[in-house]
Amino acid sequence: MLELGNFLNPKMAALIVSAYRKTVTTRPRLMGYVYRYQKSFNRLTTLALHRLFYTHTQNIVKQLKPDIIVCTHFIPSAVVSRLKRLDLTRW
Repeated sequence: MLELGNFLNPKMAALIVSAYRKTVTTRPRLMGYVYRYQKSFNRLTTLALHRLFYTHTQNIVKQLKPDIIVCTHFIPSAVVSRLKRLDLTRW
């Protein structure tokens, strides 16, 4: 099991996880909104965010060759789904 953020940006990973946990605990309604309306985010914003993760995620999947990938957050899930759909990791 791995936290993708640790591979993508180890220095920022702890800060991001900490901020996420704090937001989930103190502002659960905000997180609910984000999860419910994630598809309505601006397409350009979503594409830019995914682009930040594509190459690194693709490299990690190619290197580790996992039997299964389970995502507990919608952003990595969307990135992995798109990579699989585009066959960029040669599943």
